[in-house]
Amino acid sequence: MKLRFLLKKRDIYQVQHPAAKAILAEFKDNSSLNREFSSLNSLAKELKGDRQVIREYLNGTKSGYYRGK
Repeated sequence: MKLRFLLKKRDIYQVQHPAAKAILAEFKDNSSLNREFSSLNSLAKELKGDRQVIREYLNGTKSGYYRGK
């Protein structure tokens, strides 16, 4: 019973979790590199960075640009 319930939940959230917010990554030097990411994890993988540090920039805890870009 529990396994069926979990499999149904997995099918529902296959694309994106409903509470997830999209993140727009803008590059100040080259606007052609701008992309929208479906999650913080996908952004961190692309930038090869730490999720916690990126989260601090998104929340405004750290000022400036991430890695100067």
